[in-house]
This record gives sequence, structure tokens and C-alpha cells, in this order.
Amino acid sequence: MAEIEWLDPPSKTLRRAGALEDEFRPIALALKEHPGRWARVRKDGYNGMPKRLAQVLGEGFEITQRRVADSKRFEIYVRWTGEAVKPKPRVLPDPAPLKSVIAPTTTKLPPNTELVFACADCDLETKSLTELADHVRRGHSRVLYKVERKPTRSLASEAS
Repeated sequence: MAEIEWLDPPSKTLRRAGALEDEFRPIALALKEHPGRWARVRKDGYNGMPKRLAQVLGEGFEITQRRVADSKRFEIYVRWTGEAVKPKPRVLPDPAPLKSVIAPTTTKLPPNTELVFACADCDLETKSLTELADHVRRGHSRVLYKVERKPTRSLASEAS
């Protein structure tokens, strides 16, 4: 008969908050000594790690990832450029592409929901593609959208 040992499993070990910072501090210094040169810093990274590393390393580093063949893991590559890497803005000078990208006719929405468009540059919030297109023509090109539940009538609200 197999021997049984009764005991609780050990608690999960969590990485402390500054572990990633401690790990990459010497790597950052080495990268700064070789500007523009790519270095593989992780063979077993995870999807989303470049975004976390960008927060840890700060501006001046360019970070990318490549999937390891036949695996769910990623190799992480970093280089020091010395310049702030700015995300490329998505410019929509002509509002026509808006309709093909996010028009309700091309987007499958869950039942009882609707698209609400918002401008990241100001406080515009609208459900109208026409109003959104006019807004884009005026130079506001950072457009966001969200899916909201449509208001529903309830028997309690109709009774009052």
C-alpha cells in the first residue's frame, strides 16, 4: 500500500514587487554601453512582457518580442536608443475609413448593446457616426469606442 503523508501544501511563492526592476537594472546599464545594439534578455518571456519592461526600464529603450517556435513562450529583445519611443499615432484625415473600421453594420455587437464613440482629445461622446466624422475633420483623430448596454424599460419604471 502507498504511504500517505498528511500535510498542507506550501503557500504559493509570489515575486516581490521590485524583482523585475532588480533583475533588469544591470541589463539596462549594459545596454546603455552598446547603444542601438539588440540584445535578447529573456528566452522564456510571456506575452505582454515588453509592455511591463517598458514601465520598468523607462524611456530610451526599444523592446520587442518573438514567439518561440512550437511554444507559448516569447523571446524578449531590448536595445538602448536614448530617445523616447513614441507610439505612432493613428491618423484618420478622411472620416470614410471610420465607417469601414467601426461601423455598427460591420461590427457584431452583443444583443441590447450599442457603440459609443469618444474623442481622446476632448470631451466629445456620441453615438452618431456623422457627428464623429465631422469631429475628425476638425483635426481630432484619437477616437475611442466602447460597447454599452442599451437602456431597457422595466415594469417598475413604467408603473411610476
